Amino acid sequence: MIRRITSPAICIAAFAAVAPFPANSQTTPVSTLPEMVVTATRLPTPLEQVASSVTVITAEDIARNNYRTLPEALRTVPGVDVVSLGPSGATTAVFVRGTESNHTLVLLDGIEINDPSTADGGFDFANIMLEDVERIEFLRGSQSTLYGSDAIGGVVNIITKRGKGPTRVSGRLEGGTDSTFNQAASVSGAYEKVDYRLSVERLDTEGQSITPNRNRPDGVNSEKDGFENLSLAARGGVQITETLRANVVTRYIDSEVELDPSPEDPNAEQETDQFFGRVEVEATLFDGFFDNRLGVGYTDYDRRFNNPADGLSMNFANSTFEGRKLKFDWQGDLYLTETQTLTLGAETEKEDADSRSTFSSGFSSRTNNDVRTSAGFAQLQSSFFDRLFSTLGLRVDAHDRFGTEVTGRAAVTYLHRETDTKLKASYGNGFKAPSLEQLFGASFFDPFGQTFSGNPDLNPERSHAVEAGFEQALWEDRLTVGGTFFYIEIDDLISFNDSFTTLVNVDEAKIHGIEAFIAIRPLPELGLRVDYTFTETEDEETGDNLLRRPRHKASVSADLQATESIDLAVNVIYTGGRLDIDSNTFATVSTTDYALVNVSGSYRLGETWRFFARIENLFDENYEPADGFKGPGISALAGVRARF
Repeated sequence: MIRRITSPAICIAAFAAVAPFPANSQTTPVSTLPEMVVTATRLPTPLEQVASSVTVITAEDIARNNYRTLPEALRTVPGVDVVSLGPSGATTAVFVRGTESNHTLVLLDGIEINDPSTADGGFDFANIMLEDVERIEFLRGSQSTLYGSDAIGGVVNIITKRGKGPTRVSGRLEGGTDSTFNQAASVSGAYEKVDYRLSVERLDTEGQSITPNRNRPDGVNSEKDGFENLSLAARGGVQITETLRANVVTRYIDSEVELDPSPEDPNAEQETDQFFGRVEVEATLFDGFFDNRLGVGYTDYDRRFNNPADGLSMNFANSTFEGRKLKFDWQGDLYLTETQTLTLGAETEKEDADSRSTFSSGFSSRTNNDVRTSAGFAQLQSSFFDRLFSTLGLRVDAHDRFGTEVTGRAAVTYLHRETDTKLKASYGNGFKAPSLEQLFGASFFDPFGQTFSGNPDLNPERSHAVEAGFEQALWEDRLTVGGTFFYIEIDDLISFNDSFTTLVNVDEAKIHGIEAFIAIRPLPELGLRVDYTFTETEDEETGDNLLRRPRHKASVSADLQATESIDLAVNVIYTGGRLDIDSNTFATVSTTDYALVNVSGSYRLGETWRFFARIENLFDENYEPADGFKGPGISALAGVRARF
């Protein structure tokens, strides 16, 4: 049966039910309320009814593991590979089920926050801090029917905390190795019809060198690459009447990271300003039959890269990247019967980018243009006998460059309640629109004139995806096992032509794999979960595996409530070997596998104080997440949180 909750804001109350091992749970816990997810269908739905693979990371998971940044929280998600080009703050990409890093859409409280000014329209995960995050829903698989472009691989939905109850003030201080200092504070509450939450978080660290020893020039000392991040967030709402509500959410991020475009570069850095905002109105009409949400979201990026000449090199480079996205959207949910809900939606979005780069070699590049996309979609959710649940969806996108794109999705879930068995299957197609740089970018090399130009006639990359799986609860729901098979075919991948003077649709890729897990809670205080993902990728043009996609990935996570006041957590993350581009010769090379061990613990002193500590890369594993970029070695953090 589809459970009706009038708005995503209200559905946070239903999220209070936490799974036995919530960081990766895909089964419904034993609780008075079923665990709900909103991303899979765009309205709150019991997780047991959802055919898609969804990982939920709650505020409790974030606190238990002492995560501070979004990449830290995503590393144990099945089917997901997080690749950072160095320590904290360095460019971080996510590959979902072998798809490209720009095939994942990122949402923050309904705001699309992918960066229009990047070369491929992807998202840098490095700068999102987690102080005000209530939960993260990671939806894997093709989701273009509900979310349009960028969602071939999946959707990351970041949902922030909402003020409630009397005014509460909280603060956190922590410090550790590499001169790391982190501070956070928040105030939240509700008064009559108004709720509010304000938060601020700042991270400063000297970092570690991202240059591997093998690439360091003779006689050059190791040089640390630091990171600074200031994040401000505000969220509020007012219940105007019983059936009318207004919400507003904003976030501003100011960050600076030191980079090594050449080994141990002493003065290359990137500064980034990001602003995300959304205003929406929710209205319930016809005595609860028709819920509506009308909103406008805005995304603004301003990135500046500067690498002056120095003692190691007289070369210099300067770049600026400005990207903006303005989106108007409407969603209406019609509750046709107790077992059928029809969701309708319409949206229009304009994105623009103004980017320019200059180099001492005489090379320069420029992008300055915009595109508009408008879309409409419909989805029908149905349930039969509280056992069989289906979702059918259709979407039409109109892009002012390549025209119309039609996507659809069908999904079904069957619950055999007598044996606690869940069967699920889905099919969907998707697309990824060309980025502004791919369409309109241009580069020059004096005195030879233009050497590259974008291709405004590019078609979108298109995908077809199938997945099928099961979940089985045993031992009075204390043991759960499951597996999902997935197959993805991507056509018209965008690549350079033979002369590297423009881009064309040429490549095709095929991906298949399996995600499997076992979660066990032998005692109420002890939980253990093992995840394994096998991914086989192939570039149909060359026959090679796709770059930076490991065939094998596994994680082991354990949590222990040792006493009423002491919590402990351990994560072991294994990443198998994969193909990459050699940072020196640019030839294709095979990289080695590696395993990271992270441990965390906390001690609660009453309702006010909480002391915590975390060690990352406990055994100081020497590894490169991308060839030529050294991963961070062992580090330790400790701190205290107070809440009044």
